[in-house]
Amino acid sequence: MRRTALVLVMLFMAPSLLGVVAETPDTIALDGDMSDWPQDSLQTTDSNAVTFRMTWDESHLFIGWSGTDWASESEGADLFIYLNSSEGGTPLSKDWNLAQTLPFAADHAFVLEDSTYSSLQMYNGGAWVENPQSAATWIGHSENQNTEVGIPWDAIGNPNHVGVIVWAQWQDAGNVWTSFPLDNPASSNGAESFSHWYQIENRTTPQSSSDIVIQTSDTPVDKVDDALNLAIIFHQHQPYYKNKLTGMVEMPWVRVHGMTEYVDSPGILSNTDTKVTYNLVPSFIEQLLDYSENGVLDVHTDIARRSWNSAGYPNATALELHTMQFQSFWNSGWIYNVTADDSRVGWLQPSSERYSELYDMTLHNLPRLWTIPCWGHKISSTCKFCGISTNLVHLTSKGSTIPVTGIKGSSTCLCKMGNTLWPI
Repeated sequence: MRRTALVLVMLFMAPSLLGVVAETPDTIALDGDMSDWPQDSLQTTDSNAVTFRMTWDESHLFIGWSGTDWASESEGADLFIYLNSSEGGTPLSKDWNLAQTLPFAADHAFVLEDSTYSSLQMYNGGAWVENPQSAATWIGHSENQNTEVGIPWDAIGNPNHVGVIVWAQWQDAGNVWTSFPLDNPASSNGAESFSHWYQIENRTTPQSSSDIVIQTSDTPVDKVDDALNLAIIFHQHQPYYKNKLTGMVEMPWVRVHGMTEYVDSPGILSNTDTKVTYNLVPSFIEQLLDYSENGVLDVHTDIARRSWNSAGYPNATALELHTMQFQSFWNSGWIYNVTADDSRVGWLQPSSERYSELYDMTLHNLPRLWTIPCWGHKISSTCKFCGISTNLVHLTSKGSTIPVTGIKGSSTCLCKMGNTLWPI
């Protein structure tokens, strides 16, 4: 009989002695030692070997994180804990390099960068602001990568039910590289839209924290009452550059932009769920069709298709070369300095090298304009062909000029004949 009683006593005592099964409240000492965390507080371990834990007692919600040195220059990160503890809140996190979309309307958050900065945040109905209370922490470092956070229940309104989502993102770029629950995305590629969270119900009732339910948002998060309706519109405009008398397109920008960013932008956004509107003006579309269907030439392609002389120089007059360079003077400088080992545009290196050579070879065409010393100085100019006078305004310290009307790089006389203006 005594032996039977002893066995029964040991059966009742074994769970607490071995730390295998525990019910809340679980009080955790925030000292970097995870041995006092009940085994059933273990939630999951991700593919980065990061272990996530969660439990609570009467005064604090405890979050445990093992496997990250937050201050590391190469592998450091920022930790975020977002909480839904009331009816209010916002479905957007605070913008920390990037704003993430939450699976619920959060009203409280904890942010940790490293041992020098951590903060409780609260949503005040219009923005995320500092909570006057603070959380207790042990911050993981290179020698001990265990992190423990204790968030006071009274700092978040003493809720009986609370939703919890946790993630880590890069320090500088804001890309999420792990998230809990693991059902959430963590692609390390821009802002994420989270869909799952841990839901603690009746926290004052003793329970195993391993029984926490993972919930998902089956429908999109409702828009907050004061949300801003935002329409993103790309207005792709180009004026009509074709001279109807000569048939020459006197500026190359329809071709240049139509082959690059006007195509790249929708191509990039097609891989996202971004809703945007593209507006293409009729003059732009008409010129695109002219290039495509009629093979119209602009001042640059006209020179490019000509034969080159033995000196490796375009078969063009000094005036034509001057006009071409003058119009291209404000082009992005990167085209002159592309290197073969550039992972993005290295394939352009041969063209870049040749472009740079041509630029240097035609510099002698520019000194005639390098006489106006100050920004905004107007000079009188006369078309050498039609005799009509107009005004040019100085654009750069090297003497490039634009008409007073503000059309950058224009070299067309008011007579509309396409003649280049020469400063007198």
